[in-house]
Amino acid sequence: MTQNYISNYYPITIPSHRFYKLGWHQSFEDQRRRVREIKPNLIFIGDSIVKGLSRYQKVWQLFRDYNAINLGIGGGKFQNVLWRCNEINFPPSIKFAFFYVDLIKLTTK
Repeated sequence: MTQNYISNYYPITIPSHRFYKLGWHQSFEDQRRRVREIKPNLIFIGDSIVKGLSRYQKVWQLFRDYNAINLGIGGGKFQNVLWRCNEINFPPSIKFAFFYVDLIKLTTK
């Protein structure tokens, strides 16, 4: 299967940004800066569900030894998270990644 075949039938496989969404680009730039500064060992990247994990301090205490970072942005779709993965330039310090996007968004454009 080539990339063209896959992208013709599954447009969500084509990484795309959300610059048209107010505040999205700033959130992305803030995350890119934080990744450079923190040099995490564990990343959580995805949509609003991932972003919402930041409310649970007890959860983050479990991952403090991994220097974890939350890279969730609300409203993100699969192709938007792929785009961010391509553009952030993750450091080699990352050992683990948690990637999540709400499955309902896989079928919508």
